[in-house]
Amino acid sequence: MLVAGLTGGIGSGKSTFCAAFSRLGVPVIDADVIYHHLTQPYSIANLLVEQQFGSQSLLNDGKLNKDWLRQIIFDDDCKKKQVEAIFHPLILDEIKSQISQLESNYIYCILAVPLLFEFSDFLNLSDYTIVIDCSEATQVARVMQRSGLSHEQVKKIIQAQMSRNERNRLADLVICNEEGFDSIDDKVSQLHKFLLEKS
Repeated sequence: MLVAGLTGGIGSGKSTFCAAFSRLGVPVIDADVIYHHLTQPYSIANLLVEQQFGSQSLLNDGKLNKDWLRQIIFDDDCKKKQVEAIFHPLILDEIKSQISQLESNYIYCILAVPLLFEFSDFLNLSDYTIVIDCSEATQVARVMQRSGLSHEQVKKIIQAQMSRNERNRLADLVICNEEGFDSIDDKVSQLHKFLLEKS
């Protein structure tokens, strides 16, 4: 089974592309979805975060205090690495488990990882890499519209990620998603045919 790693900057449209693949019956392994499951109330991951950072890292209902955690990650690279050391092994194990369950029944799957190129453990699971790309101005506008974050907050998130040029340089294939979401189904349909042939 071919594993197509899919990534892109915040606001690029990764989730919308993944949904389009799902509608075609293609299995999608999404690191963000796995992270969401790992951070359910009183999960092992949450308890590990609390041990590392104290009670302020959790909300009263046992959920991860994601706003607080996001802030400390952006302000302190050392703490960012500590958080990654907790979550990445757990996410990696779940991804490997899901790939193992799929490989005898599917020709290919999509592995969606925001930090695909930043971490070799995730990249090494991919046989082919796809970047969903758009301009920084489009990223900022989309994220502000959907999240309510300020322009400065979104810029800070973008600056904390790998640069657009570097991400595109590393990809096997770059898909432009500048014009909006209306054309995504057509693009995914073409990608689907391509990946079936490549598989």
